[in-house]
Amino acid sequence: MEFIYFTLAGIVLYLAADWLLLRIEMVRGSLLPHRSFFFFGIILTLTLLLFQAIQLLVAPVSTPAPAEPGQTVEQAVKPGEPVKPSEK
Repeated sequence: MEFIYFTLAGIVLYLAADWLLLRIEMVRGSLLPHRSFFFFGIILTLTLLLFQAIQLLVAPVSTPAPAEPGQTVEQAVKPGEPVKPSEK
């Protein structure tokens, strides 16, 4: 399901970056030189922000259970065991 979110986000990002670039050019009154570099910068920034937000919303981070005193992390979390969220 996550791939659908990222695909839809890519389409929206492309349209948003194009719209934003056109608005910048309207305010400026002329086409930007090296327009593709500006487009790349806009879409890269929007993509990094949006994809990080999607990942935080779709897959919340779980933290390993705290180790007992004198125990190492490897001893506290055994291989193959699911990581239990900490209780706070």
